[in-house]
Amino acid sequence: MLHLYYLSFTIFMFSRAEEIHAACAQKSLNDTLEEETRLLRFSVKEISVITPYQCADACLRDTRCKSFNVERKLNSGDKKLCELNDAKWNNDNDAIRITGWDYYGLDHEGLQEVSRNIVFYLEQSKSGP
Repeated sequence: MLHLYYLSFTIFMFSRAEEIHAACAQKSLNDTLEEETRLLRFSVKEISVITPYQCADACLRDTRCKSFNVERKLNSGDKKLCELNDAKWNNDNDAIRITGWDYYGLDHEGLQEVSRNIVFYLEQSKSGP
């Protein structure tokens, strides 16, 4: 009986895959990722995180946040420094190419859209056939 449930769920997910993918593809965290880059002089808050998604969550919760930098470590489980910035990278401010840092230019509103897309995906994956 359990196998039948999993089979039904899998068929349902494949039938909705295009719709779910379209919703999630609208905007993602990596849309404005600049690898090996760090925005300087605009940090308003620093926290320790394990993943860039935790840094994005902190940015989403702070309305001053317009972008963020995340330190990259070799071991994925290591704590990383997350810098919330009150500006985005443009030609008038300083961003440098530096090994071990990633810059994300997704602001508060963009992160809200990513969050809505993730919630939509999770709701769609929970609803059965």
